Amino acid sequence: MAEALVRQQQLVSLPQRPRHYDHDEDVDDIIVEILSRLPVKSLLRFRSVCKSWRALISDSYFVKKHLGQAVTDTSNSSRLLFLNLFHTSPRIVDLQGLEDHDHIRQRDVFAEDILDRSRILGSCNGLICLQATMFHGLYCDDIFLWNPSTRVPKKVPEHNFTKGSISIHGFGYDSTTDDYKLILGHWEQVAKKTKIDIFTLKTGSWRTVEDFKFVDYLNGQGCFVNGALHWLDSVYKSTRIVSFDLAEEKCDTLCRIEYGPMFRMGIGTIRNCLCYYTYSNIRSMPMTIWMMNEYGINKPWTKLMNIPTNIIPYKISLRPKQIVENGEVLMISDGKDFVIYNPKENKYRTVFQSPTILQSAAVVVYLDTLVSPEFGS
Repeated sequence: MAEALVRQQQLVSLPQRPRHYDHDEDVDDIIVEILSRLPVKSLLRFRSVCKSWRALISDSYFVKKHLGQAVTDTSNSSRLLFLNLFHTSPRIVDLQGLEDHDHIRQRDVFAEDILDRSRILGSCNGLICLQATMFHGLYCDDIFLWNPSTRVPKKVPEHNFTKGSISIHGFGYDSTTDDYKLILGHWEQVAKKTKIDIFTLKTGSWRTVEDFKFVDYLNGQGCFVNGALHWLDSVYKSTRIVSFDLAEEKCDTLCRIEYGPMFRMGIGTIRNCLCYYTYSNIRSMPMTIWMMNEYGINKPWTKLMNIPTNIIPYKISLRPKQIVENGEVLMISDGKDFVIYNPKENKYRTVFQSPTILQSAAVVVYLDTLVSPEFGS
């Protein structure tokens, strides 16, 4: 358990400053500290200032230091990406203006040479794992790792699953090996077992783990927190959260949660902590968000807030995506409208409307980092 608690804080393993910088007059500690707090867009431009800056910004030491700053100050480094299978261009929303009540600044950022249509398999430390459904106008099943800040892609080697058979997937960081892992899995009905394929970025290869327990009825994208991926399993009378530890590569039941039959439930991450939320189509029932401040099996949950849903115009679905520094909550209403709820004033406002329904899409909050999909640093 102690190791698990340590891993909660290790979103990245930060090495010591390289010796070859110690005597470089152009790269002193003050410059490194200032540069590490700048957005990626500025750093990409500053690589042309001089050779020493280019070497620094490209070095794994600096990449991880910059990532550490992004993790610490998510208010300035958080971005939101959404895409739709019927919309050819992923779009990025800048969240920095939320606290000032500005309109969200939206821009198309699309690596046109990577894919035309895709879905998100997972995201971690600024890297987004995408499965393409169309590549250069042709239908495919290719998987890419992509950093939307640097626009650098990497095509993942082919996997063993047949097209459309993947039932669970997730992407995360293993701090014990300083490596990124992609998990694909599906339930084999005839053999009555679950097959899991694991891709590691350092080796650049896949391996298979068969007869996996716990994941018979899991579905969709795993939520990455504390070195593990998490899914909801609602087959049992009391819903349980199943975790898959990326270091040990083992599944376990993190906890069981009781909630009423009239409620819906979802999980996510808020402030690098695991959270779950419940809401009902009965408008008199509020949405309740719970957070696990101290990660571990059967650790207590803290009620973060109740959100009165009767003041928010939605018909089918309502999903919280992000809590910004001033305490406001960014939510997606009916897969299309991005709304902000202010708990102090008990009011909401619509800040952005997607041109298309995002029911068949994915929405992910990611960090603005320099992490490379080629090397993970």
